[in-house]
Amino acid sequence: GPTQIKDSIKMPTRPGYMLALLAIVGLAAAQIPDVVIPLTNENFEHDTQAATGQTTGHWFVLFNSPQHHRSKQASELWAELAQDEDKEVIFAEADLDDKENKRLALRFKQLQPPVGVLFRDRQMFVMPGAIKDATKESVTAFWKGGYEGQGLAVPKEAAKPDPSVIEEATKVDWGRVKFGFGMLLFGFLFKNWAKNMAKEREKKEAAAARAAGGATGGAGAAPTAAAAAGKAKSS
Repeated sequence: GPTQIKDSIKMPTRPGYMLALLAIVGLAAAQIPDVVIPLTNENFEHDTQAATGQTTGHWFVLFNSPQHHRSKQASELWAELAQDEDKEVIFAEADLDDKENKRLALRFKQLQPPVGVLFRDRQMFVMPGAIKDATKESVTAFWKGGYEGQGLAVPKEAAKPDPSVIEEATKVDWGRVKFGFGMLLFGFLFKNWAKNMAKEREKKEAAAARAAGGATGGAGAAPTAAAAAGKAKSS
């Protein structure tokens, strides 16, 4: 009858089943670390899978800036939240001022650190308000449901430069370097040669002009002397 059907679909209540269920729940909880995970260029996408499926869990990332006067306060809050045994998200932190994280800072350039960002459901949810006003309760309320309706597209990870391309672009062609240096040296020597030749030409032209002037002066002096002698005789 109906009672037999109802009894047949009841969940088993044997102790073994309950122990197995508790073990599964415990295993899931154990997979969430109780410390803040540091994220960098190298491990951000690999660990969070922020733009590639988000199959590693829900991540609440603190994008921080040590230069900000609230940086330490934000880090301490995240460390406290990571120790919460009832959490269902992984707490992590990324230093956008670190020179090793330039690609990460460029990827999330629209963020103003320090700021908390929840990654889940293939989206990212930026926690509103100033970090100075954030508390353990407000952050917990956000990841538990306060994030809904605020989803943004996750920026794609910038492609890593191909080492072979970088090597080719920075390779020094010593043949061209030598050729270029030779051309510069040739140009310098030719310029000096041309300048010296011009000076020599000017000297020769000046000497010729002086010689021509002297000859003209000598030819004009002879008639004058003859005229003076004739005048003396007539007198």
